[in-house]
Amino acid sequence: MGLQIPDHSLFSSRFNLLVQTLTGIKVGEDNWHEELQNWIEKHTAAWWQGVWLACEIKGDQGDICQNNTIQSPRAEQVFANARINVAENIFTFGPLNDDSLIGWAEDGPKTIWSRARLKEMSGRFASAFHELGLEPGDRIILHLPDTPQKIAAFLGASWMGLVCVIEPPWAINNSGRDSLWAEFSPKVIITCDGYRRGGAWVDHGGFLKELSSEVKDNLVIVPVPCAGSRTDVQALNNIFPWSRFNTLGKGGGFPYRYVNFAQDLAFSHTESSPEFIKISGGNWLLAEMMNWLLWVDIGAGAHIFVADTNQQLNWLNMVAALATGSDVVVCDAEHTAMNNQILWRVIEREQVKVVHMTKALVNDLHQNAEAPMQNHRLESVELVLVDTELSQQQKDFLQTSCFVNAKVCQARLSNL
Repeated sequence: MGLQIPDHSLFSSRFNLLVQTLTGIKVGEDNWHEELQNWIEKHTAAWWQGVWLACEIKGDQGDICQNNTIQSPRAEQVFANARINVAENIFTFGPLNDDSLIGWAEDGPKTIWSRARLKEMSGRFASAFHELGLEPGDRIILHLPDTPQKIAAFLGASWMGLVCVIEPPWAINNSGRDSLWAEFSPKVIITCDGYRRGGAWVDHGGFLKELSSEVKDNLVIVPVPCAGSRTDVQALNNIFPWSRFNTLGKGGGFPYRYVNFAQDLAFSHTESSPEFIKISGGNWLLAEMMNWLLWVDIGAGAHIFVADTNQQLNWLNMVAALATGSDVVVCDAEHTAMNNQILWRVIEREQVKVVHMTKALVNDLHQNAEAPMQNHRLESVELVLVDTELSQQQKDFLQTSCFVNAKVCQARLSNL
């Protein structure tokens, strides 16, 4: 199956202009959707080039593959010679002095990072990775809760052209750790001193003691201060202290490293599979840019909230939302925190305009008979994006019990 275009009425002006300029088809007219699908089927390479320009992708397209023997070529076949940097593209949109990240935790504390601070911290991570001798294509493990620091570490790794294995600390038990290290041969593990989950504080000191005693092959372990530990984890043997790591970086003074379009960006799990999924950097970037810049019209200054980041592929979707230039709300919490009210409190307090939800989360909320409008004002939400098609009953639940002013839209249909 080739690229599937969503069939709704919420497209951005970028999309409308792209389609009319490239194909002559006017979005919204009779049979436009079928005509566009047929056009893309016959002119796939031209479509991908148009998307690259419409989304203002930074990088070098290289020599475009014009192999006519390939029917409906995939993006990575069209851009086989392209070179990109994911972090550079995420930082393209939005003024540096605007807020970019609003971080919530299970117990409520909130942190706010401007776009300039996020870029500064990401640049520090990139420079520190360089000082540690890492090269594009090397692998690191991101073993952090869903905090702003995790996003900075990921973008810093992408800045350097590194590959991230993304697993939150609650996802890896002791028995699975050795096989994970052996499978990916990481050069660096970015982990934490502690975290909060399910209403409890988890001290990571014992884990770090075990991990530091197992270090071999010059593996670098960096504990990022998060929820704290009773152990002085920064002083443990074979630990690279955060204070030293943080001073290695020069805050964006290191140039972006361009890598091949098809190079791996990350590995992560889905909820339904124990196997790691390989995520190609170029395919991911193009798909996410389409999802956030073409498929829907986010508008300026919107607060965007991806409500279920327990699945790390959704966490990556949230990171990509930064490319809109809008604020992204990061919630490091189970959706059952604060007596099942944390999602609604975040949406209400931050005046969220765009919410992304998985079908599984919608189903869970529906089955638990949540009726958040009784206790929260959620009128700010104008758009709810879902990953897969909902039943009519689930749509009715969202629009009558949750978000009365919102349109519900399945927008994540890109198949690269």
